[in-house]
Amino acid sequence: MSFFPAIGRRGGPRLAPWLVGGLGAAIAIALLFWGVWWWLFGPANSSSAHRVYFTVTVGESAWSVADRLTSANLLHTAWGFVWLAEHRGWGGRIRPGTYRLRASATPFSLLKTMVEGKAMNQIAVVQGSTVSLVVHRLLQLHIGTRRAYQRLERRGLPGMPARASGIRDALEGYLWPATYTIARGSTAQQALLLMWRDFQRHAKALSHHLPPNWSLKKWVTLASLIAAEVKYSSEDALVAAVFLNRLKRHMPLQSDATVYYAEGRSRRGKDLAAASPYNTYRTQGLPPGPIDNPGPRALAAALHPARVGYLYFLTGPNGRAEFANTYAQQLRHLAKLK
Repeated sequence: MSFFPAIGRRGGPRLAPWLVGGLGAAIAIALLFWGVWWWLFGPANSSSAHRVYFTVTVGESAWSVADRLTSANLLHTAWGFVWLAEHRGWGGRIRPGTYRLRASATPFSLLKTMVEGKAMNQIAVVQGSTVSLVVHRLLQLHIGTRRAYQRLERRGLPGMPARASGIRDALEGYLWPATYTIARGSTAQQALLLMWRDFQRHAKALSHHLPPNWSLKKWVTLASLIAAEVKYSSEDALVAAVFLNRLKRHMPLQSDATVYYAEGRSRRGKDLAAASPYNTYRTQGLPPGPIDNPGPRALAAALHPARVGYLYFLTGPNGRAEFANTYAQQLRHLAKLK
């Protein structure tokens, strides 16, 4: 007589009750164990192909990171992540930075990425930023080398206007203002190409209104002066009109911003007699190239100036501009500021 009788026919032999109960309990325990393991260490979104940006702050604990990962639906629970961090001895080794994470990653994969420091860096380029300021920020983030940026400043990037005589920096004017997330370990060219490609995409949409006799360099150079001189968007088109009216009358632009750029100084001092092709108090017409990186506001204003006859403006301590049709009016405005 077999100890494990056949199963199936009515009235036939049956499994012993203790065996049935034991198998059921074992299966239940296995399922429970698997469920707990999956809850602790399995991916929260196993079928998702999305990427998520997640920032770890300086000095943040494993618990804090795990709690925020859970809130972002990247973990089922914080417990598994924290247990792995403690078990591996990685609790204090999570590096700050912005990470581009797979939504389908396991807790271990997420933790390993942060311990290895495979972070992304964010840099904000605002309208009116100069290339030197952008490069300084990138170097602070350990992206690229100074020598690599210097080479690119001399020759520019593929597709940029050729560096003509007198131009200080071939990149100036063509880095689009935006916030960029750049992977650590990127080269100088890789970082700047992101900004140049953004410029190409956005400028193309605006360039439909470019006058037939205008080059890209002329447009961006004029826009860069507007970006440097204007604080309030309501004055963009008015300042554009002043510059264009003076160009039509063959008057020097006399833009203080070009003097600051010529001297490489801040706005705390200026030498109107500075010998530089960028000094529009001494040279006629536009400077040889852009003096900063303009954004959509300034680029649009250069193409759509206000229909006014202003030839002068000056900016008060509050950043607001006063406009004038004649030099006598300009002197009166200037007297009010003294």
